[in-house]
Amino acid sequence: MKYSFGLILILLLVVSCGKNTKRCWRCEFASTDNRFSWTDTTVCDMTESEAKAFQQNHVKELKAGKGFPDGTQVTSACNKAPVR
Repeated sequence: MKYSFGLILILLLVVSCGKNTKRCWRCEFASTDNRFSWTDTTVCDMTESEAKAFQQNHVKELKAGKGFPDGTQVTSACNKAPVR
């Protein structure tokens, strides 16, 4: 029993440190507008939270820069890029 608390604490520490690890992310973006079908980009040296912020900002930039008509949806997803 006394060891289980220590093991849980170590596991939580490992998981929380893993989220702050900088790595590469492959982000994909798609739109309902026929003029813009799909694009992807890879960004490196970002934590998971930085990659999510990049993803949200890039969607805003795409909407502003492409001149999408009202109601156009832009979807996106960022996943860990494979290590080479």
